[in-house]
Amino acid sequence: MESTDTNRLRYAALELRMALEALVYERAKHYATDTSWNKLSKWQPKKLLRLLLEVDPHADKDAIISIGEPDQEGQPASIMHCLGRERVLKLEEIDSFYDRLGSYLHTPTKAQADAGAPESAGKILAKCRELAAILKEVFESQIINSDFKISSEIKCVRCGAKVYGRLPPSMEDSVATCLECQAQYRVMSLPDGQAEWQPITQPLQCSNKECMEEAWIFQQDIKPGIKWKCRKCGQQSRIILGISPVLGDE
Repeated sequence: MESTDTNRLRYAALELRMALEALVYERAKHYATDTSWNKLSKWQPKKLLRLLLEVDPHADKDAIISIGEPDQEGQPASIMHCLGRERVLKLEEIDSFYDRLGSYLHTPTKAQADAGAPESAGKILAKCRELAAILKEVFESQIINSDFKISSEIKCVRCGAKVYGRLPPSMEDSVATCLECQAQYRVMSLPDGQAEWQPITQPLQCSNKECMEEAWIFQQDIKPGIKWKCRKCGQQSRIILGISPVLGDE
């Protein structure tokens, strides 16, 4: 990587790019029980990590793991001992480096050539050094691929596929996405270790003005052309685009 030879620097860029892929693939192994291997077979690290983030919003977050003996059963320990920090490769870092490094591995297109000179050896070296420093932090983590999870699953009411949700240790609500149809659910932690699932939907009124029954439609389905049948009067309704006149000084 310290060479000023552009061809050797391109090889260094290739090795660093492959390191990004390897790190994301390794992390994905811990999510095999949260989705299907078919979904995890995506080879582009950006797409794969985005998939992991749909399952677990903390998939690219750093973690510090500590232990301690509680002073009283059921209460947090007053003295904690740090076991180490895990430095995780983040989505924005992959976005910043993966395609950029890839651009060094191809002959410039005519449009790129017309736009100016190709990247100099100095620019390639600077980018490689920047990524190498990040990878060094990741590989020197005291803890690698930690995975403490409380998970829950349901059958998607929209397509029937299994939907997996992870509950954060903070007991806050989280959002789970069906990886087959993209339907979203709010997952709420209950005190007894159980979880309550609620579809994230929007109420839409029946087009029959004498009925006005509400139907709850998944938010990602609310777009022109979508149809539904009223469960009360049987009227079919659909969403359309419309144009109305502007009145007065509106």
